[in-house]
Amino acid sequence: MFSAADISVVIPSYNAEATIRACLDGLRGQQEAPFEVILVDSSGDSTPEIVRTDYPWVRLLRLDRQTLPGPARNAGARLASRPILAFLDADCVPPPGWAGAIAVRHSQGHRAVGGGIQVAEPDNAYAWAGHMMEFREFSPAGEPRLLEHVPSCNISYRHDLFLSAGGFPEEYYPQEDLLFDARLSRQGVKIFFDPGNSVWHFCRGTLRSYLAHQRRIGRVTFHTLRLLPGLQRLAASSRALALFAAPVLGLVKATRTAGIFLRQYPLVFARRPRILALIYLGAAWWASGYLSGAMEGVFHMTPDLRTKQSIE
Repeated sequence: MFSAADISVVIPSYNAEATIRACLDGLRGQQEAPFEVILVDSSGDSTPEIVRTDYPWVRLLRLDRQTLPGPARNAGARLASRPILAFLDADCVPPPGWAGAIAVRHSQGHRAVGGGIQVAEPDNAYAWAGHMMEFREFSPAGEPRLLEHVPSCNISYRHDLFLSAGGFPEEYYPQEDLLFDARLSRQGVKIFFDPGNSVWHFCRGTLRSYLAHQRRIGRVTFHTLRLLPGLQRLAASSRALALFAAPVLGLVKATRTAGIFLRQYPLVFARRPRILALIYLGAAWWASGYLSGAMEGVFHMTPDLRTKQSIE
């Protein structure tokens, strides 16, 4: 049987001064026994000073340059000492009981456990659009179930399983968690999705940041699809096919997202109908990113983890 004390929480952070207090206050407010918290930080803002001053119980791993979430999470996992690794983002806030619920599900024999994701700023239309484009399948509604993928902002793995599977691929942000979960799926490991154990997520809150992130996702999606098995790979099998596939995939993505939004959140739509237009606009930027990925040739993403580290 596991308890919250058997959990190492790993958090990657980059310029997170606006949200890090809410994140760590959520962890400090857990109802269960203390657990290990490792913050892997490559910020250029005041994030590390906030942690040193107000959260001395957090184990701080400082990196000397901006580091992608995949390498940062892997670095934290190598330092972790507990049998369960729980990954949380610096812009996510866990509710009371979050750690205990994770421990319960792992005690039931599940080796990978994910939870739901909610909008932390419900009055922001851009946050809603970004949330639906990325997390439409992971709302806090519905029954617990087995899935092949859950985003890394609210997921946990048995520590030995994570290390034996090689950790997150380090270049494919923000799809490194999808590739890792696909690797586990090929090994017969499914993720137990507990929608009720959800976190609040601060999504990008401006039009510029929302569209830029959708384009980034589209770009990396092209390269990610080439690594996945089955029919998913077909849409990224050539540049010529990508020219045809990009607008079709973007339209399908937008229409599916809009349908889920209207079914799950009709009152939000009634108050902010422009969210629907933002979803389709974001899908157009996603499609442009997909085409950009197809035109690149060899994929490369910087920065990486080749940097000095210090543990505090």
